[in-house]
Amino acid sequence: MGDSSTVEQQTLTPSILVRILVPQPYNILISRRVVSLRSLLGALAVGVFGATVDTRLAELQVPPEIRRALNAEVPKFAEAMVPPQFEGEQRRMLEEVLDESFVRSFRVAMLVAAGLALASALCAGLMISPQRRNPPVD
Repeated sequence: MGDSSTVEQQTLTPSILVRILVPQPYNILISRRVVSLRSLLGALAVGVFGATVDTRLAELQVPPEIRRALNAEVPKFAEAMVPPQFEGEQRRMLEEVLDESFVRSFRVAMLVAAGLALASALCAGLMISPQRRNPPVD
């Protein structure tokens, strides 16, 4: 009772759950697929972000130096910032472009993830046959 040891709390992440629930030969394959899917969704989000920034800047007809400055920020994705040389109304407009682009890319990534979850549930529903109960024999 006088033991002063502490119990460390662990968060159950998907990779920990895979290691616990799936036999060893299979958990490596599943972990790699999860990482690959996460990478693909990330690449999709950054791609949509960059395309949306380009589209919005073209709509606003901004000068080439502003385009170059913001395009240099695209790989930073959520951490993208308007460079300090832009001020006032122009800065506010460029911040809005970055914000709108981020929200659009996030929405697209979440819609794809939801579609994959729906497809997964549909596949599971089609592949798992219902249990048939035998009528009681008297």
